Amino acid sequence: MFYDAGTFPKQKITSVLCKRQPDLTVIVDHVCKGRNITAIFRTCDTVGIDTLHVVEPGDGYQHFRGTALGSHKWIETRLYKKVNEPIRQLQEVGFQLAAAHLSS
Repeated sequence: MFYDAGTFPKQKITSVLCKRQPDLTVIVDHVCKGRNITAIFRTCDTVGIDTLHVVEPGDGYQHFRGTALGSHKWIETRLYKKVNEPIRQLQEVGFQLAAAHLSS
């Protein structure tokens, strides 16, 4: 069923928000292309991740102003200068970390 923004039922919004996963989060380190960050936001939104930890690229961070910009309003963005900052913070509150990197 299609709903426009003005008629979306409150119970549907509440149902979706109750399925969020506060015990799952993502850290991204120096993702430079706005479209890539937006794809990560859409994925986080889809699986119920409510916070994205972003290590800023050297030229700064900004949301891509195109596809699925709406996902940004549902996900908290925390910005960092170095990757050890969010790692330390998350470990201090009990998160286990798993890393992926595309090199040997």
